[in-house]
Amino acid sequence: MSDEPSDEKPIIDPWPLGQPEPDSLASITPISPDIGAPASLPLAGFWWRFLGFFIDGIIVGLVADTLTIRISHLNVWAGAVAALLVNFLYASLLIGLWNGQTLGMRACRLRCVDASTRQVPTPRQAAVRALVAGLFTIPSEFSGVGIVVEFVDLVMPAFDKMNRTVHDRAAHTVVVREAKPKPDATVTFER
Repeated sequence: MSDEPSDEKPIIDPWPLGQPEPDSLASITPISPDIGAPASLPLAGFWWRFLGFFIDGIIVGLVADTLTIRISHLNVWAGAVAALLVNFLYASLLIGLWNGQTLGMRACRLRCVDASTRQVPTPRQAAVRALVAGLFTIPSEFSGVGIVVEFVDLVMPAFDKMNRTVHDRAAHTVVVREAKPKPDATVTFER
């Protein structure tokens, strides 16, 4: 060993208590808005997201198709606008005001959260997310080729490191899957 001064800077650990730095936002321990305690929320997988989208599509489709049939005899454009409006209101209001979940997300135990804080997204984020998702559905309302455009947005989570769609990126959100509550493991015997 030499007594010469070293040019190396000391290593300062930015993570408290020697915790390893997370590889992605999936390993950050957020504060749950429901419980107020730390809870690990893993990112939702592609197939869970697809199932939630499918359920939402059935729900919105029933409402939008009923409305569109009533309006489209007046004008085809009015029917398409009505369908897009139903989609936008459904997604933005439920995600923005109902704890970050649509009915399909709730059925699959999925939740849309802010990508950095992991809290429920603001109504503005929910509106941006729904608007961008709606922009991808506009071409599919008018042509068969437009379905490919919508399909690209839906398949993005399979190729993104954080399982995000284009509308998630625009709103700075991610979709997480809530763990099923574990039953109490204590065993009691009563006489």
